[in-house]
Amino acid sequence: MTVTIAQPGLVWLKDPVNRKTGKPTGKAPVMRHHEDCMHFERAADGSLLGPAPYKATEEQMATIPPCRTCSDTSGSGAPRPRVAADRIGAPCSRCGMTLPLSRVCDNCA
Repeated sequence: MTVTIAQPGLVWLKDPVNRKTGKPTGKAPVMRHHEDCMHFERAADGSLLGPAPYKATEEQMATIPPCRTCSDTSGSGAPRPRVAADRIGAPCSRCGMTLPLSRVCDNCA
């Protein structure tokens, strides 16, 4: 029996970390992501907290669901995670350009 994997391109896992200390909590990852997903806990300078993301095993691909944010794509090209900062006048979370009224980055679309 073959298992159909939703969003097979989302292969990155990151162990949950304590937001204050950056140390792993010991809990298992709950979603698969893009390597640069904005859900990963970050320090004030934007660097990732805790251990680096790692690729999911075949079993994890079949049992851990994909991140809905990472599943969202913008136009053609590479999938792009959407974040709360994606609003009018805010910088695009991918390239840093100011978002227009359409809230879709002209540079990344």
